[in-house]
Amino acid sequence: MQDPLTLKLIIVAMAATFVAVIIALILSYRISRKLMDHNVDLARQVHEGNHRQDHSLNALLQAETQLATVQREKDAMAQELVDIEHRLKLAEDKLIGPSHFIGTSDLSSHLLNQEIETVSNVAQMSDQKLMDWIDSKMDEMGLHLKAGVTLKEIATALGLTQRRVMQAIKARRDDNTLAEYLTTKRLMTACRLLTEQPHWTIDAVAHDAGFGGTTTFRTIFRKRFGMSPKQYREKKRLVEGSQEEQ
Repeated sequence: MQDPLTLKLIIVAMAATFVAVIIALILSYRISRKLMDHNVDLARQVHEGNHRQDHSLNALLQAETQLATVQREKDAMAQELVDIEHRLKLAEDKLIGPSHFIGTSDLSSHLLNQEIETVSNVAQMSDQKLMDWIDSKMDEMGLHLKAGVTLKEIATALGLTQRRVMQAIKARRDDNTLAEYLTTKRLMTACRLLTEQPHWTIDAVAHDAGFGGTTTFRTIFRKRFGMSPKQYREKKRLVEGSQEEQ
């Protein structure tokens, strides 16, 4: 038999070992828990970082889109400014012609009287005569060539009320709405460009004739004439060629 002291030592050693194992397990659990919490925090930080990155990318894309929109608006304004300068030059040339004999001090008064007389005459025109006058001024100023031009813009440019312009358009036998009237004038311009500018692309013709887009232009052109713009150009070329041979 073993000595009682030896048994006590064995029991104490076993108890110490058991306690050490328990302590090791507890420490291991705490360390694992901390590691898990750390991993969770790290995963959350990564997720937040990805979210912020996505947000930054979206903000960058929005900024680029806004910049492109601003650039398009800037280009449109620049083109409009060029058109205005061109019209002012035409108006200046017309004023210089009949007014070269008028003294500088009387020029403003003379032009004002001319304007009053013109407005008075226009106000007294019949719908048909007014429509002829509007037609002439539209061609002269190229108002129908501006894509998306509004009734208000047309009336302001012509010095008439919107109601008076629409009254004259409605009196027409055909194309008696503003949209139909503008479409017809643009188609007439397109037909002329297709014939006179044989090297222009269909896109260039559509843009110069005042249509918002090439697809719209092709659709309207085919609906009105029963053929595509390209077919129309080729047909006109053949007709003109046969006439020259005769």
